[in-house]
Amino acid sequence: MMKRTVGTPEFPIWLLGDSAPSNWIDKLESPLDPRHPIRHNIWTSIENEIQEKIFRELCKRIDFSSQRLYIRNAVEHAENKPSASAREWAESVKQEVEGFSCLVEQYRPRLILTFGAFAFEFGRRAIYKNDSHNYRHYRYWNSKSLGDEFRSRTEPSNILRQRNMIPLLHRSIAGGYFIQGHEQFCGQPNANYFEFTGLHLAELIMQLFVETDDVWIT
Repeated sequence: MMKRTVGTPEFPIWLLGDSAPSNWIDKLESPLDPRHPIRHNIWTSIENEIQEKIFRELCKRIDFSSQRLYIRNAVEHAENKPSASAREWAESVKQEVEGFSCLVEQYRPRLILTFGAFAFEFGRRAIYKNDSHNYRHYRYWNSKSLGDEFRSRTEPSNILRQRNMIPLLHRSIAGGYFIQGHEQFCGQPNANYFEFTGLHLAELIMQLFVETDDVWIT
């Protein structure tokens, strides 16, 4: 049975996925299990861009090992997700949101990366739980609107907030409309989503952690 989480919550960078793949939950060991191809479709290429940019500028590498990087899914089972058009969520999902909110308050990660529409809205509700009038159904978060949020949240003026939650794409960047996904998320023609997000996240990480030993391989 898949573990609920992997890594350590004390690590200041978290990854928040969607839910366990139903067909493989009994075969995989952890959220974003490295044996499942979707991890590499949605994360590995971004991670590589981050590491290269930081190494070239600082001669450092981030410790993204499974022992440190904290990874979990928003909900454990895909069938527990609310309808994409529902603004009001079931009590069981609200409890998951509250549980994640408590974890965030307890461990205070500096950077949370979310994958896809549902994980981003889930994270918004957990972190901004006193702002319920701004809750959305997660169908609202398409490639363009997630990209708008990404670009806004990685602006230099927004980077040094106490807590940064940055949206990334999930399966849409590996599906049949992947070219549109690149362009809509990045807001420009002929864009490369993986390079675009990796370089922006590298800049953000260097500003957040350059003077600390929290995330680097030593």
